[in-house]
Amino acid sequence: MKRGVNAIVHYDSSSDNEIPSPPPPKKRQAILVPLPSLSPNLVVPTPVDNPALHQGRIRTTPHVDGNWAAHVYVSINLNRSHALYSLLSSVITQASQSVPTLHNLVMGQDRDKNYTELHISLTRPIFIRAHQKEDLRQAVKKLAQRSPFTLSFTSFAELHNDENTRTFLTMEVGAGHHELKKLCGDLEPFLQGLRQHSYYSSPRFHASIAWALLDQVLTSAKTNAGPPAIEAIASPTTSSSGDQMTASSPEPQIRAQFDTVPGLPEELIRTLNHQFVDRLSSPMVGSFDVNNLAVRIGKEIVLWPFSGV
Repeated sequence: MKRGVNAIVHYDSSSDNEIPSPPPPKKRQAILVPLPSLSPNLVVPTPVDNPALHQGRIRTTPHVDGNWAAHVYVSINLNRSHALYSLLSSVITQASQSVPTLHNLVMGQDRDKNYTELHISLTRPIFIRAHQKEDLRQAVKKLAQRSPFTLSFTSFAELHNDENTRTFLTMEVGAGHHELKKLCGDLEPFLQGLRQHSYYSSPRFHASIAWALLDQVLTSAKTNAGPPAIEAIASPTTSSSGDQMTASSPEPQIRAQFDTVPGLPEELIRTLNHQFVDRLSSPMVGSFDVNNLAVRIGKEIVLWPFSGV
């Protein structure tokens, strides 16, 4: 029988003609190679809060890596032969008899210098990032484009820091208060741009001359029972990374090893003003020229002279 022309012939596949499938690839096992350890010179140590290294002072702001403590102020170079230096020596000596734990901020400075510095703050301690450093420097430089002015002191007072960890014996500013307040006001918009607190709305400009640790339990009870603690900002104590000492320190036991006080006796302040205020405001002490504006960022201090523009 003849096949049709259009017939389709089907053949069964033959196993002899099949192409074998390749074997599945073998899984390669990862080989873990330990990385070499960093050199100790490249490892930045985490700051350790140790009040024992700072006369019992404790941090008031927790350490944040990359933050820098900053502080804007004016300073007066007080020659050791000046009448005010002799006056302060007598004041602190008498105050120390009443409060033996007072730390001297005037005579305790570098003995190799023939002068000491008095600081009058224009900001609270502020905290900035590294990329904001230059912006702050330029803001302060611009702020210095004004005329120098004179400043004098009128009386002695006790002021506490915001956290009630320290009390300060201070000299309050008389002449120069208006100029200092104007500087603070002109700096305020920049600080607000950094989301930082501006200085106090009713500032008491002052120079701190001595301090003591406060008994926080007694101070809290006293504060809750009466008016709120008043402010005082002295030169901030900084770590190597520029951070101010903070009240959230995890080592209160170490701080407890240091003597604390509930505050300076009210009678002491009255006595100091009664005995020394006339000399403080006398022509013998007089007024001081304020010629520079300063900013401290970490351990770096930059001064700009008032340009008189």
